Order: sequence, then structure tokens, then C-alpha cells
Amino acid sequence: MHMDPACRKQETKRLVTSCYLLAQQNTVTHIAHSEPLLSLHAALCAQGKVLLDGTDLQELNVSWLRAKIGLVGQEPVLFDGTVAENIRYGKTDASMEDVIQACQMANAHDFIKGFSDGYDTSVGTGGSKLSGGQKQRIAIARTLVKKPQILLLDEATSALDNESERLVQAALDSLLQTQRRTTLIIAHRLTTIRNADKIVVVDEGKVAEQGTHDELVKLKGKYAVLQASSQ
Repeated sequence: MHMDPACRKQETKRLVTSCYLLAQQNTVTHIAHSEPLLSLHAALCAQGKVLLDGTDLQELNVSWLRAKIGLVGQEPVLFDGTVAENIRYGKTDASMEDVIQACQMANAHDFIKGFSDGYDTSVGTGGSKLSGGQKQRIAIARTLVKKPQILLLDEATSALDNESERLVQAALDSLLQTQRRTTLIIAHRLTTIRNADKIVVVDEGKVAEQGTHDELVKLKGKYAVLQASSQ
């Protein structure tokens, strides 16, 4: 995936200058002081280009593209049904084996088996019967069951308490290490991004720095300041 300058979000008229390559099966993280800037940077640009295997996204079939992408957002959306039914929203014809495998990768299988009805447990409206961490791990499993080629993690742990964040982050770390796929992470918490292949620091609407965690710390720039302030 390649992003060309200059991208402008029409609603805000804020210029975002970006040009970098997201290599296949690599993990890239966007980080910034301001959440609106990150949301803006992740949004599809009105000008400039986002290329997938050299093809402009606007030239691709939308249904085909959506089938290749899995998204885990900040607030998981669950429906009033069973655990298994909610996970199968990611892939309606998924077998029970597929569902369990996705839950194991999402660090969700153990707590699901602890329910008296297991995968047939009702989650309640909006997942009201589950904790925040449990809902998020089920949302991750729902994304994984479709086996997306591109994974987007948009502040996937930011709304969780420390313990839930630890459990969800452990699942994501394990996933990114064992199931290599092209991954774009939007994050503010530095604990979620250290292992990324590339970290892109967004400042005042443009890419200020990019590199690995170690490279950016040695650079002693904006990322190093963020890193020091988070400790």
C-alpha cells in the first residue's frame, strides 16, 4: 500500500502531506498528539492517491476491497445474539472450527468456555452481558474469522481499563507475530505500537518522522519526546 502526497480531507480543508510505503505483511502505526489528526490521516483522501499493489483504490471494486479488509475500532459493535452468531457476522458461512480458531487467536476462547453455555451464550443488547475487554476480543475474533489480507486497528484498546487493555494487547501482539498480514494501526498509547515494523509520527497534518521504535528513539525527535512523557 502506497500513500502519495498531497491528501486533503474536504470537510476540514486540512492538508495532510503523506508519502510512504506499507509493505505486504508489514505492520505500520500512525501516532499523533491529536485524535482528529489521526482520524483525518486514516480517512480516504479526497486528493492525492492511496495505491494498493500499484492500483488507485478509487479504481477498485468497493465490495471486493471491503472483503479484503478487516477493521477493529475503538467501540466494538455487538448484536443481541450468541457469541458464535456475533463472530459469524464476519463470515456468515464460518464453521465452528473457524470460529474457535479465530477466538483462540483473539485470546477469547478461554473466557468463552468459562460461560455455562460457551459459544451459545447470549451477549445481550450491544454486548451488555460482557466486559469491555471481552467485547473487544470478540470483535477481534469476528474480524479474524474472515481472514482479511489487510487489518486496520483504529484505537482498538484506547477505551479499555488497564487490565482489559493488557489482555487485548497480548492478543494483538500474538496475532501480529504469528499471523503476518498487512496491518495499519492508529494509536495514541505507545504501549500498543513498539513492535510495529514502521511507526509514522503525524504532526500538524503531515508525516514528521517514520521508522522503527528503536530508530525513532535514537533520532531524539518528536517520537522520543512522546516516549519519554509516557513513562
